[in-house]
Amino acid sequence: MALGLACVAMISLPACSEGLGGGARQTPQVSVIPRSDSGEDAGDGGAGAVTVEGYGTFTGRIVFDGPVPVLGPLVSSVPATERVSCLPENIPNQKLVVGADGGIQNVFIYLQRVPGGVDPQYLAVPEEPVIFDQKSCTFLPHALFVRTGQTLLVRNSDSLLHNTHTFPTRNDTFNSGVKPNEAVGVALTYTQPEREPVRVQCDIHNWMTAWHLTLDHPWGAVTDASGAFRLENVPAGNHTFVVYHEGKKLMDYRLTIAPNETKDETITIPASAIEIAESGNFRTIILSSLP
Repeated sequence: MALGLACVAMISLPACSEGLGGGARQTPQVSVIPRSDSGEDAGDGGAGAVTVEGYGTFTGRIVFDGPVPVLGPLVSSVPATERVSCLPENIPNQKLVVGADGGIQNVFIYLQRVPGGVDPQYLAVPEEPVIFDQKSCTFLPHALFVRTGQTLLVRNSDSLLHNTHTFPTRNDTFNSGVKPNEAVGVALTYTQPEREPVRVQCDIHNWMTAWHLTLDHPWGAVTDASGAFRLENVPAGNHTFVVYHEGKKLMDYRLTIAPNETKDETITIPASAIEIAESGNFRTIILSSLP
């Protein structure tokens, strides 16, 4: 079926200040799709049943169709005199990563809402934190999925100060400096689900960008280096999955899954659907050199 300088805290800088974001934690809210008068669930999924009759598995790959554009490195324009130990000669552009077999990495695929009648056991929030690192002046991973109410630990594997700044729609903004060699991590928790992935940037090194998707259910994934994804225990029924990449919704993908069924799909994304901005000139903020 067809279907991406140094900065140390010598002076006060709003974008670098620690502990500025996150806000008070709230109890995560689970959004259940109400039934419509027609007997079908409003919105994204389900067949109108009061309880889900079973669960299946949705696997697949998201592949690029067309000539793959060659993206230049992100910070080749930064003068060598302004480079620091973590900054390699060229930082790879992660805005479009396509493998040799056409798989697109860092694509989100997810249900926007919880289908009606889901067994609550499938909505339990994992206790293990999600790790979000800053290494070699790059956010790792570039795209991640975290549950609403789950702890996300922002680490810094570099020997200089970084900043993590989120731009959510429904959640409080998180804007915190992360000290050099921060191995434990600064805690970030999204208290509300978002309809689209949240953009993240470092205000000190503004080529550093990433994306966070937070949902109040487990049916979200990010494609790996081969473009593959896997969603388990998907409620049986008719669903619409959002396919989203680098700040843009690529498509709605409709799928019907039966109890105990495994659906394996190849979702093809035409080159015309991918919009990649040129790297441009990136600013750097240099306060002092490291000791």
